[in-house]
Amino acid sequence: MISFIIVGKNEGWKITKCVQSVLDAVRACNINKYEVIYVDSKSTDDSIERVKKMTPVKTVLITGECNSAVARNVGVIESSGDNLFFIDGDMEIKSEFLEKIYNEKEGIKNEFVSGNWINMEYNEKWELQSESVAKNIIADEIREYTTGGIFLIKRKLWNEVNGMKTKLKRSQDLDLGLRLAKRGHLLTRVKDIIAIHHTIPYNDKKRMWSMFFSGAYFYRVVLLRDNFLNVFQWKLFFRGNYTFFFLFVCIIFSILLNFPYILLLYFSVTGIRIFLRKEKSLGSFMSNMLLVFSYEFLLLFAFFFFWPSNKKICYKVLQ
Repeated sequence: MISFIIVGKNEGWKITKCVQSVLDAVRACNINKYEVIYVDSKSTDDSIERVKKMTPVKTVLITGECNSAVARNVGVIESSGDNLFFIDGDMEIKSEFLEKIYNEKEGIKNEFVSGNWINMEYNEKWELQSESVAKNIIADEIREYTTGGIFLIKRKLWNEVNGMKTKLKRSQDLDLGLRLAKRGHLLTRVKDIIAIHHTIPYNDKKRMWSMFFSGAYFYRVVLLRDNFLNVFQWKLFFRGNYTFFFLFVCIIFSILLNFPYILLLYFSVTGIRIFLRKEKSLGSFMSNMLLVFSYEFLLLFAFFFFWPSNKKICYKVLQ
């Protein structure tokens, strides 16, 4: 049996497309033993009403503290399948992908698997701006040590690492992938398209600053601290945060040598990093410089002073 676990908050029209894509895939693949579970994180729009009109879908509302880790753990608690398919509420799955990697006799052909996806990027008014394939995958499949918001996993593997850490408001999917990789369970990333993702770009300045002021970036350093002895974590962190380590080194030497001007090296290296992104304007360059500086000094603070605790799971089944 396969359990489709959809998580979302204020997805509106996107949740309708998401749930409908799952029901269409079930019919297209002639799947008889399945369940669809939608876990809502206190939506204030009509998301819940939309899902209630679609059957057969179990609708669950989180009544306590919300985040994606809590929602996915709740979905697993309410599910009964040996095969778990996690889907973010702003995605439409592709039946062709499901047919390739799952059948009712064998279950998931890989114990931990995902695919490529198409990003449909919108502005704040939800007017489509661009469309692109997320990853450049040449081989039929590759192995990765992280996952994203959409993946399939065997229940026994999920239970082996006790699911997701509910203290992580962000990066909970990265943490899951890292912990599984450490145990020898790498994600199989198939080059086929698993879903269409309806989203506002992650590099949108307003979205990035919103995440900054909400404290979302704190969780990146929690991920580092929790997986400090995991080699895969260091590969991931160095890939996107190498100037943070340079900042740390510059601070240490500026203290040891009593020469604060060493920090100018950090600002210079970070400026080169931003310049290599080929920003289109001076204003954009300066905005990115400020964001990177703020982000990395924030990481330094969070490493020592930010210690979130696990959330208590509270929810109710609506239908």
